[in-house]
Amino acid sequence: MSEKLIRDGYLKLPIEGAKLRKITNIQEHDEFLRLKHSEELEELTTAIESKNPDKIAEEAGDIIETIYSRVAIHGIDRTKVEKARRDKKKKLGGFKNGIILISED
Repeated sequence: MSEKLIRDGYLKLPIEGAKLRKITNIQEHDEFLRLKHSEELEELTTAIESKNPDKIAEEAGDIIETIYSRVAIHGIDRTKVEKARRDKKKKLGGFKNGIILISED
């Protein structure tokens, strides 16, 4: 038996060969957080390993959705996340230039 966190909209769709189970009071469930962590890693891994631009875009959307869901668990609004992202980018830039820090331990 395997368990995977899925989007809420799947409750409306028939899923062949699978049984759906809903976790209630999700903020209080360690199981939800464990499944959430697995889903986040799966989405990120799929995006990293893909060579297809459409698949990368789709997975990036899923990554963003899982991040918004994670911060909501902690009572943080997505506008606060976007502000933090913009502020940090303005202060330190992005990642597009491929700059690598090499430090000697």
